[in-house]
Amino acid sequence: MRMKTFLVCLVVATCLLVEADGFLGSPSQDDPPSTYPEHWFHQKLDHFNVVDTRYWKQRYYINDKFYRPGGPVFLFIGPQTELTPAVFTGNGAWLDYAKTYHAIGFAVEQRFYGSSHPTPDLSVDNLQYLSVEQSLEDLATFIVATNKERNVTNAKWISFGGSYSGMMSTWLRYKFPHLVTGAVADSPPLAAPVFAKEYSIAIGEDLRTESGCYEATSAIFDDIRASLKTNAGVKKLQSLFRLCDFNASNKLDVENMMMYLRDLIGWSAMFNTDANVMSPVPIRYVSSVCKVLTDKTIGMPLERLAHFGEVIYHNYTSMNGQCRNMTFEARLNLGRDVKYGNSNVLSARQWMYQKCTLMGLFTPSSGSNQPFGEAVSEEYFLKICEGYFGPSFNRSLIMKGHDELITNYGGLDIKVTNIIHTQGSFDPWTKYGFTQDPHPEAYVILINGGGHTPDMAAPSSVESAEVTLARAKIQRLIGQWIASGPTVSIVG
Repeated sequence: MRMKTFLVCLVVATCLLVEADGFLGSPSQDDPPSTYPEHWFHQKLDHFNVVDTRYWKQRYYINDKFYRPGGPVFLFIGPQTELTPAVFTGNGAWLDYAKTYHAIGFAVEQRFYGSSHPTPDLSVDNLQYLSVEQSLEDLATFIVATNKERNVTNAKWISFGGSYSGMMSTWLRYKFPHLVTGAVADSPPLAAPVFAKEYSIAIGEDLRTESGCYEATSAIFDDIRASLKTNAGVKKLQSLFRLCDFNASNKLDVENMMMYLRDLIGWSAMFNTDANVMSPVPIRYVSSVCKVLTDKTIGMPLERLAHFGEVIYHNYTSMNGQCRNMTFEARLNLGRDVKYGNSNVLSARQWMYQKCTLMGLFTPSSGSNQPFGEAVSEEYFLKICEGYFGPSFNRSLIMKGHDELITNYGGLDIKVTNIIHTQGSFDPWTKYGFTQDPHPEAYVILINGGGHTPDMAAPSSVESAEVTLARAKIQRLIGQWIASGPTVSIVG
């Protein structure tokens, strides 16, 4: 698979602005982005207020390359980032399934992301219209209007999504079973904890699969804490990891740095591949990371992590002497800007608003059974919410929103049929998703050795046999759903 570098961050991990190997692959040479022109759909701003007549334009794309009359309709739900045709509409396993079943494909951008701007800016007053409920209504409204516009009945819609949009794919099928025949959800952490305490524990379990790696990582973070106690040690950290404007006496600055250093290792543990399509960084297999972290010829444990970051992960030589601002205040400034345009999803104001009001999914590192020690506290994330949106966005508000989410969608008690959940055994978020079939009409495919969203890319000659088998099962189950009733024709 040809991979293309661009800036993007994913759903549910930490807040780094990094270069990524391709996201759902790259367009083929004979399938340029212009093949998929932009389309715009008029959505209500507030679906739950009948007297509010405000509308906005939602961006979507169409792929009818494989469609034949009588085929189903596939809906790819965009993530919390820009939905570009070169990345999403022309690539991915969902289109391989579309080719098999001669489906027409629609890729829909979610409200407040990319170019789908329901409001002029991202003020707190405007962000009240960013919710799971409003976004699901957007998708349902789009389905109904498309059926009407193209004069179809009993259309077989199949939804697709990964990580957060995998959660949305699940909830769309759950809430609108009369509109969506079946759904595929890759790596959705449906338990949606406010504080995902097992995230770092799961990373440690991944590291234990390689001899000495867990111990080496633990030693690295012991070295970091020891270095923070002296001026010389702080200067060493700044030099090794290209850190600037960093106050070692500021607890939040320290935790901000710890998050960054933890994820030099954590991203690879999460994806465990050289070319996972959802990865926001040029990661490596856990075995490759551990080979560096346990190599005593490189130097002391801390120097090994720096070597991994410099040579493999970030290629510091391309920074031209620049350094990274690790102050907590700089972190907050990323999300205080109410203008659209921040492409760093996980620090962008939109996604953080969803996390701080509903989703949670914060990843502290504290307690035992994980190699990072007391690195990042719950309070760190709460301070981010307050810093972005104001003092009322506190623990109480997040907990209330989370309770409503679980009440509405059930967490792992959700009862939904015609759904496929895929999970990778190395993915820390698998701790918060299904790992076995919850009932006979809901299927879980656990991919041994896989990371986050391991099967979303188009088939590749370098993928594991586990991924190939997973796609074959997904394709077979989609075929069963499509065959379960009358077929329809889509009018062009």
